Amino acid sequence: MPTATPSPHDRQAAWRQPTNPFATRCVRPAALRFRFDQTGVDLESLVEKLRSQSAVGSVIVGPHGSGKSTLVAHLSGKLQDDFSSVQTKTLRIGDPTRGFIRWAIRQPAGSLLIVDGLEQLDSFRRWALLFVCRLRRIRCLATAHAPLPGFCELHRTAATIDLAKQLASELLSQDKLRIAAAHDFIDQIWDDLDGNLRELWFAMYDWYQAEALASR
Repeated sequence: MPTATPSPHDRQAAWRQPTNPFATRCVRPAALRFRFDQTGVDLESLVEKLRSQSAVGSVIVGPHGSGKSTLVAHLSGKLQDDFSSVQTKTLRIGDPTRGFIRWAIRQPAGSLLIVDGLEQLDSFRRWALLFVCRLRRIRCLATAHAPLPGFCELHRTAATIDLAKQLASELLSQDKLRIAAAHDFIDQIWDDLDGNLRELWFAMYDWYQAEALASR
């Protein structure tokens, strides 16, 4: 019986499909659903809390790799109707920041500025940002590793080993035979990662590659 020849589109789609469930496209902030570790706290309650805060600046606080970027990405989608525009800026170590305040000034009144990694700005630029927000009637939602003067804390994030295992199990939903081994691997390395899920996914990617090679 003749078999159908895959179309170029099918071959291209298969080539793009990641075989490693811990690849970047699978674990990036927008790809994972944020999990709350506090009873009664969810996206809707945080949206209401943000609406009720009188400060122009609010901040999500948490250590490296604890889900701040994932949470703020999900909040962004919930806040589109509350503001004239929602603009996102991600700041990483070493990024130039000289033009940041000019970028903020150019945003229309009634906007929400989401700044992921606000601690990359020096204190002068952070205070300048708050001044611009008050002047332009703009709100700012930021993420940082520690509380920031002038910013009202919206939420604190923290990653636990149970959460790490839950997420790993979901990422391995198409390869469930490896879940137990994945949990064992997480047990071995978790204490060395200081609760950093981002570093965990890097390690899990290498672990999965080694597991796949060993099973061939």
